[in-house]
Amino acid sequence: MKRYLLLVVLFLRCAAVSPPPGGAEDKTPPSLIDVSPPSGTTGTEGGLILTLTFSERLHEQTDVRSIRLSPPTDEDLQVDLKKDILTVTLPKALRQEQTYILTITRDIMDERKNRLDKTYQLAFTTGNKIASGRISGTVYELGETSALVYLFRQSEVADDTLLLRTPDYYTETDDSGRYTFDFLDPGKFSVMAHRGGAAPAPLTPSRSPYGLYWENSVTIDSENDAVDNINIRLGKEVPPFRVLSTVMEDAKLGTITFVNSFKLSESPGVVIEFSDPESVALIKANHIFQYPNESSQLHFIVDGLATGQVYSLSVSGLTDSVGQTLEAVDRKITIPEKDSIPPAIHSPLPNKPVALVPGNEPLTFQFTRLVTVSDTDSVITLTDSEETPIEISFSQPDPTRLEVIPKTGWPESEIFDLKLYGSKILSEDNVVMVDSLFNYSLSVGRERGSGGLSGSVTGPYVEKTTVTARPVEKDPISATVSVNSKGDFQMEEIPGGMWLLSAFQDKDGNGRYTFGKALPMVPAEPFTVLSDTIEVRANWDVEGIIITYPEKQKP
Repeated sequence: MKRYLLLVVLFLRCAAVSPPPGGAEDKTPPSLIDVSPPSGTTGTEGGLILTLTFSERLHEQTDVRSIRLSPPTDEDLQVDLKKDILTVTLPKALRQEQTYILTITRDIMDERKNRLDKTYQLAFTTGNKIASGRISGTVYELGETSALVYLFRQSEVADDTLLLRTPDYYTETDDSGRYTFDFLDPGKFSVMAHRGGAAPAPLTPSRSPYGLYWENSVTIDSENDAVDNINIRLGKEVPPFRVLSTVMEDAKLGTITFVNSFKLSESPGVVIEFSDPESVALIKANHIFQYPNESSQLHFIVDGLATGQVYSLSVSGLTDSVGQTLEAVDRKITIPEKDSIPPAIHSPLPNKPVALVPGNEPLTFQFTRLVTVSDTDSVITLTDSEETPIEISFSQPDPTRLEVIPKTGWPESEIFDLKLYGSKILSEDNVVMVDSLFNYSLSVGRERGSGGLSGSVTGPYVEKTTVTARPVEKDPISATVSVNSKGDFQMEEIPGGMWLLSAFQDKDGNGRYTFGKALPMVPAEPFTVLSDTIEVRANWDVEGIIITYPEKQKP
C-alpha cells in the first residue's frame, strides 16, 4: 500500500500545473470587491474591524498609508495585509454623530504593481444617519499624473495657516482629472489640489505644484448638498525674482542665471551696468540676449572692462513670467585675465535635422563665445538635394551669432545640406573651434495655413476675461486675447490644426493666470475650459464659439 501511495504522490507532483512562461503582461488593475461591515453602516463604535477584500493578491510592499480616515483622529488606523485582504481597525475614540470616510487611494497595488482601478470612499457613522453632502470637480493640467485634492473645514475664526495643515478630507483624481468627495456633513470648506505623494500631508508650497478654488469657501447645507464644478488649475508657487549666479565667460561675454523664468522680449528696458570703487563712471552692456529655448538665463556683451578687476554688477528693468520685478542686484564679479576656451555652437545642434518654414527668415547660428570669421565667403556652403550650390546671404548681427539664407529665400518643400567650417571661426582671442566641420540637414516644409476664431464668453466672471488658444499637439505656441465689454473675442492668424480653448478672469490684471496662494490664503482666478476641441483650417474662420463659466457657488 505504501508503494502505491508513493506513486500517487509522485504523479501529482509531476502533474502540477504552473503558469506558462511568457505571454502578455498582466496590466489589469485590482479592484475592491467586498467590504465587511459594508459602507453606510450606522451606529459605528470605536475599534470596529473592517475587512476589505480585493480582486487580486496585493503587493507586499503596498503603502498602507494610502488608507486614511477623515476627519483625522489622534489615533492612527491599524492596517494589516494578508494576500488579497486588508484588515483595518478604526480608532477607539470616535466623535458622536460624526460620519467618517475611509479613503483608499490608487496607490494600493497588486503583485505586478498595477495600481487600484479607482479611489474608493467608504462611509461609517457613529450616529444613525450617513451624511449626504457632495463636492466634485476637475483638476486641470495634470499631465500623465494624478493629483491629491484636499478639503479643509472652515471654522468661525479666520485662520491664514488653514491650508498648511493636514486636511480634514482628501481624495485622488482619476485619469481624467475628476474627483468627488461624498458623505460630507454640512459646513464651509476650502478646496485645494496638489501633485503630492500617496498620503495627505501638510503642503510645502515651494516644492509641489498646487492650486486653489476661486472662491474663499464652498458651502454644503440642507438646501445645497451637492456642489459640482469646483475646478482647479495646478501651478507652482513662484519664489521672489532674484539672481542665482553671475559669471564672465571671458572679458566681454557674461551670463546671469535667475531663480525664475522670464522672456526678454517682455522686458525691453533691461539695463546691465558695471561699476568699480575707483571710478564713478558706469559701464553698460551694449548687447543683451537670450539663447533660443532658454527661460532663466540672460547673456550680455560689454566693452571696456579691465581684466583682473573686480566690478559691482547691477541689473534693472527685468520682470519674470508672473510679473514680479527683479529684486535689487549688487553682485561682485571678477573679469578673467584671458579666455582660452574655444567657441562652440549652442544652437542649432549639428548632425541633427533642422526644420524651416518657407520665406525670408534666416537660419541663425548661436555661439557660446564672441566669434570672428576669417573668411566670410567660404565659412558656410549650401547645396540642394541635387548637390547644386546655392547662393546665400551671410551676416553677423552681433559677435555671438551668424545668419544665413538663400538669396531667393527658403523655397517650400525643399531639402538642403549645409556645411559650416569651424576652422574659419575663432574667438576674439584667436582660439579656433575644436571641430573643423559641422554638417546640417535642412528641410523646408509647407507653410501652414491660418484661420480665425471668434465667439463669446458667458457666465458670472466675464469682466476682465482673457481667452487662450493652445494647440492639442505639444507645441509652445499659443494665442491670447481679451474679450470686449460684451464678452466677445476674436483671434486671427491661428495656424491650421486642432486647438483647445480656455478662459480666465484676470482679476489682478497681470495678463497671466493666478493659481492662488496658500499663505496667506488667496483664492485662484476663475477659469473655464471649452470641452470640445476646435479645428482651424487655412483661410477659414470658425465663428460662434461659446465659452461658459460655471455658476457662482453659495458663499
